[in-house]
Amino acid sequence: MQRNYCSKSGLSSEKRIYNILAEISLKIRLSLELDYILNTAVAVVRDLLNVDRVFYI
Repeated sequence: MQRNYCSKSGLSSEKRIYNILAEISLKIRLSLELDYILNTAVAVVRDLLNVDRVFYI
């Protein structure tokens, strides 16, 4: 019998990604303005990647 064990860091990374996606989804649902949605997504991705700039086309 083979067991799969997930590392704590793997679980925390998955949880962090899930929380970020939930945050983006909530903010999108609260506003249907495209500029607000795109700016929110860029801000969250910028924080996630720890970078100064994010461009979307």
